[in-house]
Amino acid sequence: MRNLVLSAIFCSLAGVLPAQSVEVRIKEGGQGCGPALRATASIAGAQVNLSLQLQGGFANQFGFFVIGLQKTQLDIPVYGCRMYLVPLVAITVPTNAAGAATLPLSASTAFAGTILAQAASFRLTPNELFATNSLEIEFKH
Repeated sequence: MRNLVLSAIFCSLAGVLPAQSVEVRIKEGGQGCGPALRATASIAGAQVNLSLQLQGGFANQFGFFVIGLQKTQLDIPVYGCRMYLVPLVAITVPTNAAGAATLPLSASTAFAGTILAQAASFRLTPNELFATNSLEIEFKH
């Protein structure tokens, strides 16, 4: 379901275009206050496969990935963290025993532009949240 929703967003942003040669550049943005966000990309035919990885979060708790198109710098004062993007989509995922979670995404090679990503890890008892660094993922033709 997550891939369908995000693929639909990317397809609507790109329009219906034939497959194109694309270079995917991943650049680290703002600094996090705890766990880390990493990303990898591969190209298979007319599809770009992205993998966003939350690392070092709270074990066996919750994480969430946030995708956006616009930069910001919003302090989260209770937790001492910062958001670096205006959320367009947020997806909650369970973390494993190592505090890691992965979100696979796919987009058409016709997509051109930059998306922003950030993740966070939280637990309910005690109520804690730590945000990761942000990533800028550029699809360049």
